[in-house]
Amino acid sequence: MKNLLSALPAIGPIEEERYQKAESLVLAAQAFARSSHKCVYIIDYYRRNFLYASEGFRFWLGLDSEEVRDLGFELYLRHIPDEELPLFKEFCRKSFELLETFPPERRTEYNFSSDFHFRCNNRLRMVNLQFLPLVLDRKGNCWIALCTFSFSYRKECGHLMANRKEDPCYYEYVPEEQRWIPRPHIKLTKGEHEVLLLLMQGLNVNAISELCNKSPNTVKTVKKSLFLKLKVRSIQEAVACAMTYQLIS
Repeated sequence: MKNLLSALPAIGPIEEERYQKAESLVLAAQAFARSSHKCVYIIDYYRRNFLYASEGFRFWLGLDSEEVRDLGFELYLRHIPDEELPLFKEFCRKSFELLETFPPERRTEYNFSSDFHFRCNNRLRMVNLQFLPLVLDRKGNCWIALCTFSFSYRKECGHLMANRKEDPCYYEYVPEEQRWIPRPHIKLTKGEHEVLLLLMQGLNVNAISELCNKSPNTVKTVKKSLFLKLKVRSIQEAVACAMTYQLIS
């Protein structure tokens, strides 16, 4: 990143300003990666390469950050199974098409998410891929995006969605219909949200019961309602789902 601007061919002042902004975004991504379990990387769609990749890929793929940067988009082609690649490419294409329908001033507020198998250390693992547009070009297209790569609680690939927390709905892509469909946001009650946050802290039902001054049976009922609403079977899945749907920060 140190030599990003000097390594590029001649670019205009607007593009130079955006790449200077990208350098500060890389520093922010590095700080975020140090405090997160997720792999973090930044894609430059203009140059079609990766500006940054965190060291977390060593755990997932056995690759250091430089190897991931060198691979760039080849990372997906090498690690996503052949039978899932068409859907992955379709998701990428349709995500940008959907992004163009939003007001330009709001395009950097959306989070796009999908789940695919990755070949990780000679085995397939389901991972959750997310990208958030950070910098737009002069036409309002996504130029630079922050991406993350982490554990998925899903059992099947797909689950393509676009989400903006302030909107009344999120968008789910349905491959069979080749279109995005708005879905109402999952809404947690105050009690469900409270129990979820306490479960995330590692507290068991009895501890939550004492802390919230509720009976253990009441806490169990709220927990069951929470799991049914999120369609999950464990605390780990509940946390991953809540983060995917931006139910918690």
